[in-house]
Amino acid sequence: MVEMDNTSSIPEGQVELRGEFIVYEDIIVLNTTSKIHEVERNDVALQLVDRTNPLKKNEYDAPIVTLQGKLKPNPKLERGEEGWPEVFTIHKIIEINPALESNVITTGSKVELKDIK
Repeated sequence: MVEMDNTSSIPEGQVELRGEFIVYEDIIVLNTTSKIHEVERNDVALQLVDRTNPLKKNEYDAPIVTLQGKLKPNPKLERGEEGWPEVFTIHKIIEINPALESNVITTGSKVELKDIK
């Protein structure tokens, strides 16, 4: 299943990012080839969660998405909290693709997403 919005032109001040869309408990992130961005929890992000959940074969699958939105410094860091340097606010969903084949090895250990940087 591939969804596309070909009417895409990037408004000034916004960027287009492509990467793995990962939802873990109360954190949403976008893992691009060069950075991990925390995703602001807004109506568009929650809509994307609903649209990508059916594409997952297991909890570790991360659908590949192309999104349009704004990057800003993460306010959590200013408050002394942990987080990624930038927050991405999704304004538009451009494309949704199923996750790449996930090779999951169970070790019995639990890794917290916040520990992966």
